[in-house]
Amino acid sequence: MPTASERIAAIRSKIERADKHIGDLTTAIAAFSERKPHGTAFQIDPNTGEKIIYMRVFEQLPKVFGVIASDAIHNLRTALDHLAWQLVESNGGIPDWRTCFPISKSLAKHEEAVDSPKVEGFSPESIRILNSIKPYFGGNGGLWSLSGTDNFDKHRLLLLTTLAVSGVKISRPKGGIGSAFVVANYNPEAFLVDCAELGRFTVPFDDNDKVDFNITTRVSFVQPEIVKGDAVVPLLNQFRALVSDVVDMFASQLKDSV
Repeated sequence: MPTASERIAAIRSKIERADKHIGDLTTAIAAFSERKPHGTAFQIDPNTGEKIIYMRVFEQLPKVFGVIASDAIHNLRTALDHLAWQLVESNGGIPDWRTCFPISKSLAKHEEAVDSPKVEGFSPESIRILNSIKPYFGGNGGLWSLSGTDNFDKHRLLLLTTLAVSGVKISRPKGGIGSAFVVANYNPEAFLVDCAELGRFTVPFDDNDKVDFNITTRVSFVQPEIVKGDAVVPLLNQFRALVSDVVDMFASQLKDSV
C-alpha cells in the first residue's frame, strides 16, 4: 500500500510531465522566433504622403504549439483529480469514477459539489482546505482559468497566435524624430495575414528619412476567451505554480495506508 511520500510523488509526476511540455514549448517558440517569421514592407500612400507599413508573414505559427500547450494544461488539471483520489484513499475511503477535484461555476455550485460524490471520502480538514482555496468562478481565478481552458481543449484545439509588437521611429537628417506609428485595426484572430496593413506613420515621410524598427514575437492564446491575449508560456508557468501550491496545501492530509 502507498506511503504518504509515494502518494505525493504520484501526484507530482503529472506536474513533472507538464514541466516537460512547458520546457519543450519554450524551446520551440524560441527557435521559431529565431527564424524571424515576421517582417515588414513599406509603401507610400499617394493621396496622403503617409508611409504605410505592411506585415509580412514568412512562416505561420506551427499548430503543434497548441497541442503541446494542451498537453501541459491537461496534465496540470488531472494532477488535481489525482490529488482528490489520494485524499479519499488516505482517509480510508474508496474513490470511484465520480471522485474529482471540483472547480465550479459559482460559490453556489461549489457548495453543491462539496456535498456530492465528487468529494465523498474527503476528511473534514480536506474539505476545510478545499473551501479556503475557493475553487470557483469569482473565487480563485487561476483555477477557474485552468479548468475552463482544459474543458475547451477536450472538444477543440487550443488556438494560438503570434503578436508582433513593432517599435518604429523616423530619424531625420536635420534632427528630430517623427512620431511612432500606432498599430490599428489589428485582429489577432487573423493570424497576422501576409501583406495586411498594420499601421501608418502619422507624419509625412521623406525619402531621406531613416526608419528604425524592430519586431518581437509573442505567442499568445486566441481561444478560449477566458485566456485570450495571455502569453502562453508565462500563463502555463502560472498554472503550474498554482497547482503545485494546491498540492502542498493538502500534503498533511496525504497519509500512509493502514
